[in-house]
Amino acid sequence: IVGLFTALHYQRRYPQRRVLVLERGSYPNGASVKNAGFACFGSPSEILADIDAEGLDRALSRVEERWRGLCELRHELGDGAIGFEPTGGHELYAPNDPLYNRVADRFDRLNEELGQVFHQRVYDWQDERINRFGLNAGHLAFTSLEGPVNSGSLMRTLLARTTGSGVEVRFGQEVVALEEEALGACVRLANGTTIRTGQVIVAINGYSASLLPGIDVIP
Repeated sequence: IVGLFTALHYQRRYPQRRVLVLERGSYPNGASVKNAGFACFGSPSEILADIDAEGLDRALSRVEERWRGLCELRHELGDGAIGFEPTGGHELYAPNDPLYNRVADRFDRLNEELGQVFHQRVYDWQDERINRFGLNAGHLAFTSLEGPVNSGSLMRTLLARTTGSGVEVRFGQEVVALEEEALGACVRLANGTTIRTGQVIVAINGYSASLLPGIDVIP
């Protein structure tokens, strides 16, 4: 998703340039299509844990990026084309789970802080939904701002939008090395092909270190 969106926006900004996407698999089959279709920005306990670990500003900044990304995804591709369903998001707490008390004590404050990003209340307690799901839980936090997407439909739509803009996408092209040169970079493929280019963007998430040794990214 990140690689294709990067290529799409770059091609729009520089239509005179040739943009090529190299995909190792025969079809995008990484985390972009293996996330079970969760279009989410974080549960109450997750965000509170991030605040404790990293501080309020950094945690809120990440939530804002996630939210802006979801909005951009829906705006660019359309809810119908990506199978988005506005079912909401839920976090369940088991009966007598001490995590519930830790979240409940900071629940209102969390909503106030998130108001800076969403400009509305994000989470509510809706325990009445538990029986509807037939689950053994003590409490349920709900947000109406999340929902599932169809990962396959999303990828097909994004691929069509990207290639339709003029971007070339090649599958089965495993990059094994990147070498910096005076006027750009040399991209070496597993099949022996060499590609020279002005710029390279690496969009393989945690495995970026396989091509960029020393980078501070850990899968």
